[in-house]
Amino acid sequence: MRGRVYVCILMMLILSSCQVQDPKETLYIYAGMDDAHAIKAFEQFERDTGIQVVFKRLSNGKILDLIEKGDTKIDVWYGGPSVLFEEAKREGLLSPYISDKRKEIDPLYYDAEGNWTGVYVSVLALVANRQWHLEQGVELPKRLDRFATRRIQRLGLPYLIRVLQERGT
Repeated sequence: MRGRVYVCILMMLILSSCQVQDPKETLYIYAGMDDAHAIKAFEQFERDTGIQVVFKRLSNGKILDLIEKGDTKIDVWYGGPSVLFEEAKREGLLSPYISDKRKEIDPLYYDAEGNWTGVYVSVLALVANRQWHLEQGVELPKRLDRFATRRIQRLGLPYLIRVLQERGT
């Protein structure tokens, strides 16, 4: 129950951080999460603010690629792993915002500089296909940092490894 409360609070903080002068304006959002969750969040936001939301569901890697290329006119990137938001932060692609309500959120779930605030917690799983490795004659990784291929690095794995090491996990 407590987790759901955190999610609702975080969701509303993120969505309420969008400043729109004309209440009839439209807010354009890329959602890097499950459609069902995004739809409910945006419907509630529309009811609470009167601001129309138009969103497109994309993978978070694709969202970051579009933002890096400057190939987007979105107002909000909603949902996704903190590791990608950290990458976007390092690249100077995010605009900081610190809500007055942030004091109600555990600091584990937001960036100290206000570049992102978590809206949910989920599991990141990395899986190795033992059969493929055998067929390809490639040694199966025995440590997390050995998964750091170019494709997985794009998912922010080096940042994740650093965080896990700092926490002693």
